[in-house]
Amino acid sequence: MSDIASHAEKTQPGIVDEVGRFYAQHAGLIKVLGGAALAVTLSKMKENATR
Repeated sequence: MSDIASHAEKTQPGIVDEVGRFYAQHAGLIKVLGGAALAVTLSKMKENATR
């Protein structure tokens, strides 16, 4: 993950700070989106396991 952040910072200076500020302002939204992504992933895994 730090490699991604390092690359992003090189190509767009300040992006890591900007993402950090966004997360700080919208932590609840990020948690909801993460939960939704996990639910979709688990659903797809179950779907594939029953085939």
